Amino acid sequence: MQSASFQTSPPLFVPNNLHRLPAAAPTHDPDLATRICSPVQKSERASRNEDWHSDLEIDRKFADENAQARTIRQIEASHLLSNGLAHDLNNLFQVANTALSLIELRSKLGREVDIPALVEKAELALDRAKTVVRRLTLLPVQSYRTVAPLDVNSAVQTLYGLFALLAGSAIDVRLDLAPSHAHIACNRLDFENALLNIVANARNAIAHSGVISVGTSVQHEIPVASASEAGRYVVVKISDTGHGMTPEVAAHAFDPFYSTRAESGGTGLGLAMVRRFLDETGGWSAIESTVGVGTSISLFLPILEDDLADHGSALADL
Repeated sequence: MQSASFQTSPPLFVPNNLHRLPAAAPTHDPDLATRICSPVQKSERASRNEDWHSDLEIDRKFADENAQARTIRQIEASHLLSNGLAHDLNNLFQVANTALSLIELRSKLGREVDIPALVEKAELALDRAKTVVRRLTLLPVQSYRTVAPLDVNSAVQTLYGLFALLAGSAIDVRLDLAPSHAHIACNRLDFENALLNIVANARNAIAHSGVISVGTSVQHEIPVASASEAGRYVVVKISDTGHGMTPEVAAHAFDPFYSTRAESGGTGLGLAMVRRFLDETGGWSAIESTVGVGTSISLFLPILEDDLADHGSALADL
């Protein structure tokens, strides 16, 4: 209807006294045409129609610009997500490759090697990688994740072997888990990839040898500086003994494509994917860092109420 209205011209207005004009007027009065057409051009009705058409033109222009802006934002979001998933995929391939390389190296050196354990870790990483690949193929579809109750301690314990392989033999990976098991509502793979990304960053911050600690706790009081709602949170804290961050670097750590290692292959996507995970779960983060001492990144994740957590022993895999 807008298109039809858009194309319609204003109706022609003819004065009521036109029939009273002398019959010879069309022939002998050269200004008659001007006197007849002038009221049409200057009428309020014509002016209103022109304003209406102008408003429609402006509305259509704004609608087109908004549609273009939405399309650009969708493309940018898809670009960021696809690059982030590729980054997650690379972490998982590193884990699998390290496990298989250890089997080969220790066998050649004649050292004792627990082949079944390393193969199991490689299979676990490749199984997660398969899910990431499936997500890449479903990227245009928004609802490709399944959210379910997740036992945080159990999930972290499952990841310990992957943490150790990702960190490398020169770095000691330690766990310090809370005595009680708390559940959160999330997608399991998103949770795992978030932690793997932080551990990978911690590994990159350690020059030679060092320690990466992964701990969990339950927190009831929220720091005053936080804008988050009060409540109970599971806190997953990952600390390293690396080179630390300056306040300027820490302030931009979660920004997409921000990296202090761009020259050595850093993409700036690891913590951006962590931030995306936190946004989707209603969580938030805190960074504590001292140059020359190390960094701690804490993830605050809302705890599920007991009656909700008891509903699902099955954890979300996709």
